[in-house]
Amino acid sequence: FDYGPPYHCHTFWQYLSYEKYGKEHPEYFALVNGKRVGGNRKGDLCLSNPDLFGIFREQLWKFVAKGDTWGAKMYEISQNDESHPCECANCQAEVAKYGYSGFYLNFVNRLADELKAKRPDLYISTLLYHSTVDLPKGGVRPRDNVIVKLCDTRSNEAASLAEPCNAEFRGFLESWGKIAPNLLVWDYAGVYVNPAVLFPFASEFGMGDTYRMFHENHVMGVFIEHPGAYDMHDLKYYLESKLFENPQLETKALIIDFMTGYFGAAARPVLKARRHLDRIRRERNGYITFMPLCEKFDFVRLDDLKLMATLWDEAEAAVKDDPKRLARVKRCRGSQDALLRFRLSDPKVEDGRFVFDPVTFDCGKGPARIVKDGKSPSGEAVRLPKEPKGLFVGLYAPTEGKHTFEATFPPAKDGEYAWYEFKDVRVPKPAQNVFYFSKRWNPHLGIYHPNLNGKTCTLRVYAKFAEEIDIARVELAPQVDNNGKERK
Repeated sequence: FDYGPPYHCHTFWQYLSYEKYGKEHPEYFALVNGKRVGGNRKGDLCLSNPDLFGIFREQLWKFVAKGDTWGAKMYEISQNDESHPCECANCQAEVAKYGYSGFYLNFVNRLADELKAKRPDLYISTLLYHSTVDLPKGGVRPRDNVIVKLCDTRSNEAASLAEPCNAEFRGFLESWGKIAPNLLVWDYAGVYVNPAVLFPFASEFGMGDTYRMFHENHVMGVFIEHPGAYDMHDLKYYLESKLFENPQLETKALIIDFMTGYFGAAARPVLKARRHLDRIRRERNGYITFMPLCEKFDFVRLDDLKLMATLWDEAEAAVKDDPKRLARVKRCRGSQDALLRFRLSDPKVEDGRFVFDPVTFDCGKGPARIVKDGKSPSGEAVRLPKEPKGLFVGLYAPTEGKHTFEATFPPAKDGEYAWYEFKDVRVPKPAQNVFYFSKRWNPHLGIYHPNLNGKTCTLRVYAKFAEEIDIARVELAPQVDNNGKERK
Protein backbone atom coordinates (compact mmCIF):
# COMPACT_ATOMS: atom_id res chain seq x y z
CA PHE A 1 0.00 0.00 0.00
CA ASP A 2 1.20 3.51 -0.73
CA TYR A 3 -0.10 6.86 0.50
CA GLY A 4 -1.64 9.46 -1.71
CA PRO A 5 -1.20 13.19 -1.09
CA PRO A 6 -0.92 15.30 0.93
CA TYR A 7 1.04 13.28 3.56
CA HIS A 8 0.93 10.18 5.76
CA CYS A 9 0.08 11.91 9.07
CA HIS A 10 -1.18 15.17 10.67
CA THR A 11 -3.08 16.41 7.62
CA PHE A 12 -5.89 18.60 9.01
CA TRP A 13 -3.85 21.73 8.34
CA GLN A 14 -3.17 20.61 4.77
CA TYR A 15 -6.85 20.02 4.03
CA LEU A 16 -7.90 23.28 5.61
CA SER A 17 -5.16 25.89 5.74
CA TYR A 18 -5.23 28.59 8.40
CA GLU A 19 -3.36 30.89 6.01
CA LYS A 20 -6.13 30.49 3.42
CA TYR A 21 -9.23 30.48 5.64
CA GLY A 22 -8.19 31.88 9.01
CA LYS A 23 -8.86 35.56 8.34
CA GLU A 24 -12.33 35.23 6.81
CA HIS A 25 -13.43 32.08 8.63
CA PRO A 26 -11.81 31.85 12.07
CA GLU A 27 -14.83 29.76 13.14
CA TYR A 28 -13.38 26.83 11.13
CA PHE A 29 -10.52 26.49 13.60
CA ALA A 30 -10.20 25.29 17.18
CA LEU A 31 -11.24 27.55 20.01
CA VAL A 32 -8.39 27.30 22.53
CA ASN A 33 -8.36 29.43 25.68
CA GLY A 34 -10.90 31.79 24.13
CA LYS A 35 -9.06 32.27 20.81
CA ARG A 36 -9.42 30.65 17.40
CA VAL A 37 -6.07 29.12 16.44
CA GLY A 38 -4.89 27.01 13.53
CA GLY A 39 -1.77 25.38 12.17
CA ASN A 40 -0.09 22.01 12.55
CA ARG A 41 1.33 22.69 16.03
CA LYS A 42 -1.14 25.29 17.29
CA GLY A 43 -4.71 24.08 17.03
CA ASP A 44 -6.97 21.52 15.42
CA LEU A 45 -10.29 22.25 13.69
CA CYS A 46 -13.81 22.99 14.85
CA LEU A 47 -15.18 19.65 13.63
CA SER A 48 -18.75 20.58 14.58
CA ASN A 49 -18.77 23.36 11.97
CA PRO A 50 -20.98 22.10 9.07
CA ASP A 51 -18.81 23.77 6.40
CA LEU A 52 -15.80 21.58 7.09
CA PHE A 53 -17.15 18.38 5.59
CA GLY A 54 -17.67 19.94 2.15
CA ILE A 55 -14.19 21.46 2.13
CA PHE A 56 -12.60 18.14 3.09
CA ARG A 57 -14.66 16.18 0.54
CA GLU A 58 -13.60 18.49 -2.30
CA GLN A 59 -9.94 18.31 -1.25
CA LEU A 60 -10.04 14.53 -0.84
CA TRP A 61 -11.16 13.97 -4.44
CA LYS A 62 -8.41 16.28 -5.69
CA PHE A 63 -5.85 14.25 -3.75
CA VAL A 64 -7.30 10.98 -5.05
CA ALA A 65 -6.94 12.22 -8.64
CA LYS A 66 -3.24 12.88 -8.01
CA GLY A 67 -2.69 9.65 -6.10
CA ASP A 68 -4.20 7.59 -8.89
CA THR A 69 -1.23 8.52 -11.08
CA TRP A 70 0.97 6.22 -8.98
CA GLY A 71 -1.64 3.78 -7.67
CA ALA A 72 -1.98 5.12 -4.12
CA LYS A 73 -4.34 3.16 -1.88
CA MET A 74 -4.46 5.20 1.38
CA TYR A 75 -5.37 8.83 2.09
CA GLU A 76 -4.60 10.33 5.47
CA ILE A 77 -7.13 12.47 7.32
CA SER A 78 -5.83 13.08 10.82
CA GLN A 79 -5.46 15.62 13.58
CA ASN A 80 -2.62 18.11 13.71
CA ASP A 81 0.57 17.48 15.66
CA GLU A 82 0.94 18.60 19.30
CA SER A 83 -2.10 20.83 18.91
CA HIS A 84 -5.30 21.36 20.88
CA PRO A 85 -8.87 20.13 20.31
CA CYS A 86 -11.62 22.69 19.94
CA GLU A 87 -13.20 23.90 23.20
CA CYS A 88 -16.35 25.48 21.71
CA ALA A 89 -19.75 24.49 23.14
CA ASN A 90 -20.85 22.52 20.06
CA CYS A 91 -17.67 20.45 19.90
CA GLN A 92 -17.72 19.80 23.64
CA ALA A 93 -21.34 18.61 23.43
CA GLU A 94 -20.25 16.02 20.82
CA VAL A 95 -17.28 15.01 22.95
CA ALA A 96 -19.60 14.46 25.92
CA LYS A 97 -21.65 11.99 23.84
CA TYR A 98 -18.92 10.16 21.94
CA GLY A 99 -15.62 10.95 23.59
CA TYR A 100 -13.07 12.91 21.58
CA SER A 101 -12.03 9.82 19.62
CA GLY A 102 -15.70 9.09 18.76
CA PHE A 103 -16.39 12.68 17.72
CA TYR A 104 -13.25 12.62 15.58
CA LEU A 105 -14.08 9.21 14.06
CA ASN A 106 -17.59 10.31 13.16
CA PHE A 107 -16.06 13.00 10.93
CA VAL A 108 -13.56 10.58 9.39
CA ASN A 109 -16.24 7.90 8.88
CA ARG A 110 -18.45 10.29 6.89
CA LEU A 111 -15.58 10.93 4.49
CA ALA A 112 -14.85 7.19 4.32
CA ASP A 113 -18.48 6.57 3.32
CA GLU A 114 -18.15 9.14 0.51
CA LEU A 115 -14.95 7.46 -0.66
CA LYS A 116 -16.36 3.94 -0.55
CA ALA A 117 -19.41 4.85 -2.62
CA LYS A 118 -17.21 5.68 -5.62
CA ARG A 119 -13.89 4.01 -4.82
CA PRO A 120 -14.31 0.88 -2.68
CA ASP A 121 -10.70 -0.04 -3.44
CA LEU A 122 -9.32 2.87 -1.39
CA TYR A 123 -8.81 3.47 2.31
CA ILE A 124 -8.69 6.43 4.66
CA SER A 125 -6.08 6.21 7.40
CA THR A 126 -6.19 8.27 10.56
CA LEU A 127 -4.24 8.70 13.80
CA LEU A 128 -5.21 7.71 17.32
CA TYR A 129 -2.90 10.18 18.99
CA HIS A 130 -2.92 11.95 22.38
CA SER A 131 -6.56 13.09 22.71
CA THR A 132 -7.93 10.29 20.49
CA VAL A 133 -6.33 7.13 21.93
CA ASP A 134 -9.22 6.39 24.32
CA LEU A 135 -11.96 4.08 23.04
CA PRO A 136 -14.98 5.94 21.57
CA LYS A 137 -18.29 6.14 23.39
CA GLY A 138 -21.81 5.85 22.00
CA GLY A 139 -21.10 2.80 19.83
CA VAL A 140 -18.84 4.65 17.34
CA ARG A 141 -16.60 2.28 15.38
CA PRO A 142 -14.18 2.80 12.47
CA ARG A 143 -15.60 1.90 9.06
CA ASP A 144 -14.19 -1.13 7.27
CA ASN A 145 -12.34 1.14 4.84
CA VAL A 146 -10.73 3.15 7.67
CA ILE A 147 -7.24 2.26 8.95
CA VAL A 148 -6.65 3.52 12.48
CA LYS A 149 -3.04 4.05 13.58
CA LEU A 150 -2.63 3.74 17.34
CA CYS A 151 0.32 5.90 18.41
CA ASP A 152 2.31 4.81 21.45
CA THR A 153 3.43 8.09 23.01
CA ARG A 154 3.10 6.98 26.64
CA SER A 155 4.82 3.62 27.03
CA ASN A 156 8.21 2.87 28.47
CA GLU A 157 10.25 2.45 25.29
CA ALA A 158 12.88 0.47 27.20
CA ALA A 159 10.36 -2.20 28.25
CA SER A 160 8.14 -4.67 26.44
CA LEU A 161 4.38 -4.18 26.29
CA ALA A 162 4.02 -7.26 28.50
CA GLU A 163 5.62 -5.49 31.50
CA PRO A 164 3.39 -3.90 34.17
CA CYS A 165 4.71 -0.39 33.45
CA ASN A 166 3.07 -0.52 30.01
CA ALA A 167 -0.37 -1.64 31.14
CA GLU A 168 -2.00 1.60 29.91
CA PHE A 169 -1.02 1.23 26.26
CA ARG A 170 -1.63 -2.50 26.45
CA GLY A 171 -5.19 -1.67 27.42
CA PHE A 172 -5.56 0.68 24.44
CA LEU A 173 -4.17 -2.01 22.14
CA GLU A 174 -6.52 -4.70 23.39
CA SER A 175 -9.57 -2.40 23.25
CA TRP A 176 -8.95 -1.08 19.72
CA GLY A 177 -7.97 -4.58 18.56
CA LYS A 178 -11.53 -5.72 19.32
CA ILE A 179 -13.35 -2.98 17.38
CA ALA A 180 -11.06 -1.82 14.55
CA PRO A 181 -11.25 -3.72 11.24
CA ASN A 182 -7.84 -2.32 10.25
CA LEU A 183 -5.44 -1.55 13.10
CA LEU A 184 -1.91 -0.26 12.67
CA VAL A 185 0.49 0.66 15.47
CA TRP A 186 2.73 3.73 15.23
CA ASP A 187 5.76 2.84 17.34
CA TYR A 188 8.85 4.81 18.31
CA ALA A 189 12.24 3.15 18.01
CA GLY A 190 14.20 5.91 19.74
CA VAL A 191 13.73 9.13 21.64
CA TYR A 192 13.41 12.69 20.38
CA VAL A 193 14.88 15.20 22.85
CA ASN A 194 18.49 16.34 22.50
CA PRO A 195 20.89 15.10 23.69
CA ALA A 196 18.86 12.11 24.96
CA VAL A 197 18.28 11.02 21.35
CA LEU A 198 21.79 9.54 21.54
CA PHE A 199 21.45 7.77 24.91
CA PRO A 200 21.24 3.96 25.37
CA PHE A 201 18.32 1.80 26.47
CA ALA A 202 18.16 -1.92 25.83
CA SER A 203 14.71 -2.25 24.29
CA GLU A 204 15.83 -5.20 22.19
CA PHE A 205 15.19 -7.76 24.92
CA GLY A 206 11.46 -7.01 25.03
CA MET A 207 10.77 -6.71 21.31
CA GLY A 208 9.58 -10.30 20.88
CA ASP A 209 6.92 -9.94 23.58
CA THR A 210 5.77 -6.64 22.06
CA TYR A 211 5.43 -7.98 18.51
CA ARG A 212 3.64 -11.11 19.69
CA MET A 213 1.18 -8.87 21.55
CA PHE A 214 0.62 -6.84 18.37
CA HIS A 215 -0.11 -10.05 16.48
CA GLU A 216 -2.48 -11.38 19.15
CA ASN A 217 -4.49 -8.13 19.05
CA HIS A 218 -5.05 -8.19 15.28
CA VAL A 219 -2.54 -5.49 14.34
CA MET A 220 -2.15 -5.56 10.56
CA GLY A 221 1.16 -3.73 10.52
CA VAL A 222 3.54 -1.45 12.40
CA PHE A 223 4.94 1.90 11.37
CA ILE A 224 8.22 2.44 13.23
CA GLU A 225 9.57 5.95 13.51
CA HIS A 226 13.36 5.81 13.45
CA PRO A 227 15.27 8.96 14.51
CA GLY A 228 18.35 8.20 12.45
CA ALA A 229 21.28 6.28 13.93
CA TYR A 230 19.87 5.87 17.43
CA ASP A 231 21.03 3.45 20.12
CA MET A 232 22.08 0.01 18.81
CA HIS A 233 20.01 0.49 15.67
CA ASP A 234 21.97 -2.22 13.82
CA LEU A 235 20.59 -4.91 16.15
CA LYS A 236 17.13 -3.39 16.46
CA TYR A 237 16.64 -3.12 12.68
CA TYR A 238 17.53 -6.80 12.45
CA LEU A 239 15.04 -7.80 15.15
CA GLU A 240 12.27 -5.74 13.58
CA SER A 241 12.83 -7.42 10.22
CA LYS A 242 12.83 -10.95 11.64
CA LEU A 243 9.84 -10.37 13.93
CA PHE A 244 7.84 -8.82 11.07
CA GLU A 245 8.36 -12.10 9.21
CA ASN A 246 7.43 -14.23 12.22
CA PRO A 247 6.50 -12.71 15.60
CA GLN A 248 6.74 -16.16 17.24
CA LEU A 249 10.54 -16.31 16.87
CA GLU A 250 12.45 -16.43 20.15
CA THR A 251 14.10 -13.06 20.85
CA LYS A 252 17.05 -14.41 22.83
CA ALA A 253 18.07 -16.71 19.98
CA LEU A 254 17.74 -13.89 17.45
CA ILE A 255 19.93 -11.59 19.54
CA ILE A 256 22.65 -14.22 19.94
CA ASP A 257 22.46 -14.98 16.21
CA PHE A 258 22.94 -11.30 15.40
CA MET A 259 25.70 -10.70 17.93
CA THR A 260 27.70 -13.72 16.76
CA GLY A 261 27.41 -12.92 13.07
CA TYR A 262 27.81 -9.15 13.33
CA PHE A 263 30.45 -8.73 16.05
CA GLY A 264 32.31 -12.05 15.85
CA ALA A 265 34.82 -12.33 18.70
CA ALA A 266 33.42 -9.12 20.25
CA ALA A 267 29.94 -10.62 20.70
CA ARG A 268 30.30 -11.78 24.31
CA PRO A 269 31.35 -8.44 25.91
CA VAL A 270 28.84 -6.47 23.78
CA LEU A 271 26.00 -8.76 24.85
CA LYS A 272 27.15 -8.57 28.47
CA ALA A 273 27.07 -4.75 28.37
CA ARG A 274 23.56 -4.72 26.89
CA ARG A 275 22.27 -7.25 29.43
CA HIS A 276 23.66 -5.10 32.24
CA LEU A 277 21.84 -2.06 30.83
CA ASP A 278 18.57 -4.02 30.70
CA ARG A 279 19.01 -5.42 34.22
CA ILE A 280 19.57 -2.06 35.91
CA ARG A 281 16.59 -0.57 34.07
CA ARG A 282 14.37 -3.29 35.52
CA GLU A 283 15.86 -3.09 39.01
CA ARG A 284 15.66 0.72 39.20
CA ASN A 285 12.37 1.19 37.32
CA GLY A 286 13.89 3.18 34.48
CA TYR A 287 11.12 4.71 32.36
CA ILE A 288 12.02 6.13 28.93
CA THR A 289 9.20 7.75 26.98
CA PHE A 290 9.60 8.87 23.37
CA MET A 291 10.37 12.45 24.50
CA PRO A 292 12.20 12.09 27.83
CA LEU A 293 14.16 14.64 29.79
CA CYS A 294 17.80 13.71 30.26
CA GLU A 295 17.28 12.93 33.96
CA LYS A 296 15.10 9.96 32.95
CA PHE A 297 18.38 8.16 32.22
CA ASP A 298 19.51 8.54 35.84
CA PHE A 299 18.89 4.81 36.34
CA VAL A 300 22.23 4.41 34.53
CA ARG A 301 24.77 5.51 37.12
CA LEU A 302 28.35 6.57 36.57
CA ASP A 303 29.71 3.27 37.90
CA ASP A 304 27.46 1.40 35.41
CA LEU A 305 28.76 3.52 32.55
CA LYS A 306 32.37 2.87 33.56
CA LEU A 307 31.69 -0.87 33.83
CA MET A 308 30.06 -0.96 30.40
CA ALA A 309 32.90 1.13 28.95
CA THR A 310 35.30 -1.57 30.14
CA LEU A 311 33.22 -4.20 28.34
CA TRP A 312 33.15 -2.15 25.13
CA ASP A 313 36.94 -1.72 25.42
CA GLU A 314 37.20 -5.51 25.71
CA ALA A 315 35.04 -5.85 22.60
CA GLU A 316 37.29 -3.49 20.61
CA ALA A 317 40.38 -5.41 21.71
CA ALA A 318 38.79 -8.71 20.60
CA VAL A 319 38.40 -7.50 17.00
CA LYS A 320 41.34 -5.10 16.76
CA ASP A 321 42.64 -6.99 13.71
CA ASP A 322 39.24 -7.12 11.97
CA PRO A 323 38.63 -3.59 10.54
CA LYS A 324 34.99 -4.19 9.57
CA ARG A 325 33.92 -5.58 12.95
CA LEU A 326 36.01 -3.02 14.83
CA ALA A 327 34.16 -0.25 12.99
CA ARG A 328 30.84 -1.86 13.98
CA VAL A 329 31.83 -2.01 17.65
CA LYS A 330 32.98 1.62 17.66
CA ARG A 331 29.75 2.78 16.07
CA CYS A 332 27.46 0.72 18.30
CA ARG A 333 29.12 1.88 21.52
CA GLY A 334 28.37 5.50 20.54
CA SER A 335 25.20 5.75 22.64
CA GLN A 336 26.96 4.44 25.73
CA ASP A 337 29.79 6.93 25.23
CA ALA A 338 27.33 9.79 24.66
CA LEU A 339 25.67 9.18 28.03
CA LEU A 340 29.07 8.84 29.73
CA ARG A 341 30.22 12.18 28.27
CA PHE A 342 26.96 13.77 29.39
CA ARG A 343 27.25 12.39 32.91
CA LEU A 344 30.85 13.61 33.20
CA SER A 345 29.73 17.07 32.10
CA ASP A 346 27.37 17.56 35.07
CA PRO A 347 28.12 20.93 36.70
CA LYS A 348 29.39 21.29 40.25
CA VAL A 349 27.14 23.11 42.71
CA GLU A 350 28.83 25.61 45.01
CA ASP A 351 26.79 27.85 47.34
CA GLY A 352 23.77 27.68 45.05
CA ARG A 353 25.83 28.41 41.92
CA PHE A 354 26.15 25.92 39.08
CA VAL A 355 29.81 25.80 38.06
CA PHE A 356 30.98 24.60 34.65
CA ASP A 357 34.71 23.98 34.29
CA PRO A 358 36.46 23.35 30.94
CA VAL A 359 35.96 19.57 31.14
CA THR A 360 32.20 20.13 30.73
CA PHE A 361 32.56 21.97 27.40
CA ASP A 362 32.01 20.32 24.04
CA CYS A 363 34.65 21.66 21.67
CA GLY A 364 33.49 19.54 18.74
CA LYS A 365 35.66 19.59 15.63
CA GLY A 366 36.14 23.35 15.48
CA PRO A 367 39.13 25.49 16.37
CA ALA A 368 38.39 25.53 20.13
CA ARG A 369 40.40 23.19 22.36
CA ILE A 370 41.07 22.50 26.04
CA VAL A 371 44.53 23.57 27.24
CA LYS A 372 46.48 23.50 30.52
CA ASP A 373 46.41 26.82 32.36
CA GLY A 374 47.87 27.34 35.82
CA LYS A 375 45.86 30.53 36.36
CA SER A 376 42.54 28.75 35.88
CA PRO A 377 40.73 27.47 39.03
CA SER A 378 40.69 23.95 37.56
CA GLY A 379 44.09 24.12 35.88
CA GLU A 380 42.52 24.04 32.42
CA ALA A 381 40.87 26.47 30.02
CA VAL A 382 38.93 26.38 26.79
CA ARG A 383 40.94 28.25 24.18
CA LEU A 384 39.37 29.65 21.02
CA PRO A 385 40.44 32.19 18.36
CA LYS A 386 40.19 35.84 19.30
CA GLU A 387 37.04 37.55 18.06
CA PRO A 388 37.24 41.13 16.67
CA LYS A 389 34.67 42.51 19.12
CA GLY A 390 35.45 40.36 22.13
CA LEU A 391 33.72 37.21 23.31
CA PHE A 392 30.28 36.34 21.95
CA VAL A 393 27.89 34.44 24.22
CA GLY A 394 24.49 33.02 23.26
CA LEU A 395 21.84 30.70 24.67
CA TYR A 396 19.75 28.60 22.31
CA ALA A 397 16.68 26.65 23.47
CA PRO A 398 15.97 23.72 21.09
CA THR A 399 12.66 23.07 22.84
CA GLU A 400 11.52 26.58 21.87
CA GLY A 401 13.41 26.75 18.59
CA LYS A 402 14.92 30.16 19.35
CA HIS A 403 17.75 32.10 20.96
CA THR A 404 16.79 33.41 24.38
CA PHE A 405 20.00 35.35 25.07
CA GLU A 406 22.86 36.84 23.05
CA ALA A 407 25.61 39.27 24.06
CA THR A 408 29.16 40.30 23.22
CA PHE A 409 31.61 41.65 25.77
CA PRO A 410 34.98 43.31 25.08
CA PRO A 411 38.11 42.38 27.02
CA ALA A 412 38.53 44.14 30.36
CA LYS A 413 42.31 43.78 30.37
CA ASP A 414 44.43 41.79 27.94
CA GLY A 415 46.33 38.86 29.40
CA GLU A 416 44.53 38.62 32.76
CA TYR A 417 41.43 36.77 33.84
CA ALA A 418 38.35 38.79 34.71
CA TRP A 419 34.70 38.04 35.48
CA TYR A 420 32.14 39.10 32.87
CA GLU A 421 28.60 39.16 34.24
CA PHE A 422 25.11 39.23 32.73
CA LYS A 423 21.88 39.38 34.70
CA ASP A 424 18.36 38.31 33.75
CA VAL A 425 19.40 35.33 31.64
CA ARG A 426 16.37 33.06 31.35
CA VAL A 427 16.96 29.32 31.14
CA PRO A 428 13.79 27.93 29.50
CA LYS A 429 11.87 24.95 30.77
CA PRO A 430 12.61 22.14 30.23
CA ALA A 431 16.30 22.91 30.43
CA GLN A 432 17.50 21.24 27.24
CA ASN A 433 19.55 24.29 26.31
CA VAL A 434 22.93 25.16 24.86
CA PHE A 435 25.26 28.05 25.69
CA TYR A 436 27.62 28.72 22.83
CA PHE A 437 30.68 30.93 22.60
CA SER A 438 31.46 32.63 19.28
CA LYS A 439 29.30 32.78 16.17
CA ARG A 440 30.67 29.39 15.16
CA TRP A 441 28.64 27.71 17.95
CA ASN A 442 31.93 26.26 19.11
CA PRO A 443 32.70 25.61 21.88
CA HIS A 444 29.33 25.03 23.50
CA LEU A 445 28.01 24.03 26.87
CA GLY A 446 24.91 21.91 27.40
CA ILE A 447 22.64 23.24 30.17
CA TYR A 448 20.64 20.14 31.10
CA HIS A 449 20.43 20.31 34.89
CA PRO A 450 16.79 19.98 36.11
CA ASN A 451 17.42 22.50 38.92
CA LEU A 452 17.99 25.20 36.29
CA ASN A 453 14.64 24.59 34.57
CA GLY A 454 12.70 27.82 34.11
CA LYS A 455 15.06 29.90 36.23
CA THR A 456 16.15 33.50 35.71
CA CYS A 457 19.90 33.49 36.34
CA THR A 458 23.01 35.58 36.53
CA LEU A 459 25.59 34.32 34.04
CA ARG A 460 29.25 34.83 34.92
CA VAL A 461 32.14 33.95 32.58
CA TYR A 462 35.75 33.89 33.80
CA ALA A 463 37.87 34.68 30.75
CA LYS A 464 41.09 36.32 29.60
CA PHE A 465 42.14 37.82 26.27
CA ALA A 466 45.58 37.55 24.71
CA GLU A 467 46.36 36.33 21.22
CA GLU A 468 43.46 33.94 21.82
CA ILE A 469 40.57 33.82 24.30
CA ASP A 470 40.66 31.49 27.30
CA ILE A 471 37.49 30.59 29.20
CA ALA A 472 38.31 29.11 32.61
CA ARG A 473 34.89 28.90 34.26
CA VAL A 474 31.20 29.58 33.69
CA GLU A 475 28.70 30.04 36.51
CA LEU A 476 24.92 30.22 36.56
CA ALA A 477 23.29 31.49 39.75
CA PRO A 478 19.47 31.63 40.01
CA GLN A 479 18.43 35.16 40.92
CA VAL A 480 16.24 36.01 43.91
CA ASP A 481 13.84 38.87 44.60
CA ASN A 482 13.88 41.25 47.57
CA ASN A 483 12.16 38.60 49.73
CA GLY A 484 14.82 36.01 48.97
CA LYS A 485 12.59 33.98 46.65
CA GLU A 486 13.81 32.76 43.28
CA ARG A 487 12.73 34.92 40.36
CA LYS A 488 10.87 33.19 37.53
